Amino acid sequence: MAQQSNLARHRAEREGRSSNRRSEIIDAAEALFLERGIAATTMTDIAERVGVSRITLYRYFADCDALAFEVAGWMLERLVTKAREVLPAGAGPVEAARAGLGSLITNFEHNRDVHWYLTVLDSHRPFRDISEELAQWYASRTRQALLFDEAVASYVFDDATAERLVSLANVVMGVLGRFAIKGENLSRGGITLETQLGYFRELVFNYFDTIVAPQAEAPERHSDC
Repeated sequence: MAQQSNLARHRAEREGRSSNRRSEIIDAAEALFLERGIAATTMTDIAERVGVSRITLYRYFADCDALAFEVAGWMLERLVTKAREVLPAGAGPVEAARAGLGSLITNFEHNRDVHWYLTVLDSHRPFRDISEELAQWYASRTRQALLFDEAVASYVFDDATAERLVSLANVVMGVLGRFAIKGENLSRGGITLETQLGYFRELVFNYFDTIVAPQAEAPERHSDC
């Protein structure tokens, strides 16, 4: 038993080191992508920032493109965490979806780098021909960030409504991405960024309510199970 216990402890320690190293690589890649851009960052740059050899780096990630998507996944996870922080106690799926959209807009300044990065990622040439599997993974992470999956899984939204909400979410992400790209130029023309975000949030909520209203009026939906 002692030998099994030692082996289990050894494996746990190795997994812990592996996980820590992987996190260090992702953190370094994120910092460099934000500083220099995705296309201008190399695996050598990332290896030097982490303080490891390129051989070690390639044990974790095949190339910069794989790292770029991994960074995006972590960023979307942060959006999920931030959105859940503002959910009222006992919020249902519809409230969660609405709050998810509102959180994106309200917390724009906090997540400005995230929106900038995701916009740059979408325009990065290698990702114009990404695999279907990778596209589905990215779309799934985005829906999770907006708390839409819970509403769909609970049969609150029908397929058509869910598609409209995903399209609305894509519009919101796109607009916030453009805000992030424009940077300081956003406040020019006498309208502050805070005011612009307030107007945008109102428009998004009005459209959200328009989309969801027919669902609220429809009879309760049940699964066939």
